[in-house]
Amino acid sequence: MKNNITATQYCKKVFDGTHETPKPVKDGYPLVTSKNIVGGKLNLNDIYNISKEDYFSIQKRSSVSQWDILFSMIGSVGEIYLEKNIDIPYAIKNVGVFSCQDEYKSKWLYYYFKSPEARKFISNFLNGAVQKFLPLGTLRNFPVKPYKSSGGKMVWNEELKREVPEGWEVKKIGEVATVRAGGDKPKRFSLEKTENCSIPIFSNGITNAGLYGFTNKAVINSQSVTISAWGTIGYSILRNKPFVPIIRLIVVTPNVSGTVKFFDEYIKNLEFEKSGSVQQQLTVPQVSNLTILHPPAAILKKFETTTSPIVKEIDILKEQNLKLSTLRDWLLPMLMNGQVRVEEKIKECI
Repeated sequence: MKNNITATQYCKKVFDGTHETPKPVKDGYPLVTSKNIVGGKLNLNDIYNISKEDYFSIQKRSSVSQWDILFSMIGSVGEIYLEKNIDIPYAIKNVGVFSCQDEYKSKWLYYYFKSPEARKFISNFLNGAVQKFLPLGTLRNFPVKPYKSSGGKMVWNEELKREVPEGWEVKKIGEVATVRAGGDKPKRFSLEKTENCSIPIFSNGITNAGLYGFTNKAVINSQSVTISAWGTIGYSILRNKPFVPIIRLIVVTPNVSGTVKFFDEYIKNLEFEKSGSVQQQLTVPQVSNLTILHPPAAILKKFETTTSPIVKEIDILKEQNLKLSTLRDWLLPMLMNGQVRVEEKIKECI
């Protein structure tokens, strides 16, 4: 591929986790494997702990640092996770690590791994393979196309004290979007979605995407990003349909229509400072004053054109999953008490 360099040339180092299988212990250090990297996050629910001795033995060879990118090498190959934390409480097994030791280089590489070009490289390598596996040598030779090599010009930004793409501007979020906080629960309220109460109400929280209930009239009618101000502070979700925010849930609505996905991705990577000595929280002024590296209109438009069909497809799949879950919850009790039964011919097909 033209203008590419290898991952080894781009990163400080590229390595992988242990190939051994440490013995599980009840109390110890978590061992992260490829299966724990799911959707850009670490799923620590399905792990086992290893002893202190095994942990430090693995760390001598394969210690993960802040801004390292974890890459699943086996199974669901190509799942990635950007480690933003300073303290890393886990060891790794059968996981590739791209270590740039630089926040901005790591973020560029993280998003490059999501690009069609990078996904095509992974797909071509795995095509026809019985065991889906990407060896360390292939990771080290992974073709990377840095911004400058892609024809992009970088210029020095005095405010950020680093180079940024030419034409990009440093803005406050409050300059390019409207930031507001949710209010009280609407007087007209239903726990279930009905014909008269079909507008979702969202509050701070992760469970069920923060869904609190339903009402009859929306407060936010434009595509927006919500940010949890209490509890799981900084947890953000893209909202594509009209809704009502409550209990100080922060809402960021871009000034330019069609740019919400850019804000969604940017906000997911922000580090939020919390205020309040007893009950920590996030406030509207804090979010409004956060800086954002804002691209030119032409790039935003191109980004929108690329991501819009994907976002729509995700929404369709969510709706389908919701309908299937409702159908399951309706059928399961009847199956359990014998009101309905599965025909033998259907059983044979399952």
